[in-house]
Amino acid sequence: MNGLIEAVGQIVAAHASKSPMTSEEIVAEIAKVHSTLSTLSDDSRPKTVALSAVPIRKAFKKSEVVCLLCGKAMKTLTRHLATTHAMKPKEYRNRFGIPHQQSLTAPNFSALRRDMALSRGLPDYLVKARAVRQENLSAKRTASMAKT
Repeated sequence: MNGLIEAVGQIVAAHASKSPMTSEEIVAEIAKVHSTLSTLSDDSRPKTVALSAVPIRKAFKKSEVVCLLCGKAMKTLTRHLATTHAMKPKEYRNRFGIPHQQSLTAPNFSALRRDMALSRGLPDYLVKARAVRQENLSAKRTASMAKT
């Protein structure tokens, strides 16, 4: 029982240190975490709960994305997850219940990269490359039909 109370205190303290909370929100968070941990507690074997360093709603901002594991803010999470936490994006999404449609990249960063690609003419190169590939596939099919 004492270990449960200490765990609740540590979890709520970590959450409160990363996001501003009123005293009512802290009390509600303590009750929520305590009820969750007490329903999961089993004296025969300890269980772990995937709790985030910040609330999921606050993790996805226009200019940055906050890692729910460590609380660091960055422009894109994919590389950070692989290097720091040895985790793939799919595992991360499953662990915290993040929908597949939610990007792990900040929208402003995506827009900046898109604008850079457009200014360099990448869409035109892509159209040309697809046309060349289609021609090569057509030539290959024609050649294979001629052999048979």
